[in-house]
Amino acid sequence: MAAEVLGTNVRGWVGGPDVYGLTAVIAVEGAVRLAAGSAPAGVLAPSQAYDPTGFLDTLTPHGVTWLVA
Repeated sequence: MAAEVLGTNVRGWVGGPDVYGLTAVIAVEGAVRLAAGSAPAGVLAPSQAYDPTGFLDTLTPHGVTWLVA
């Protein structure tokens, strides 16, 4: 799995193995953050609901690598 996003002044890259397994890990991490009250309620994109750096860092034990330059 790999994703690349190009912004006006920023370039980011995220990669990792097993897209289906990571989907489960991402869903559980999101639910844990919502249950803990550390994410705002409402209809939001994940990047709006969670601190992107902190969220991506929780995925590194599962083989996810990421870089923002």
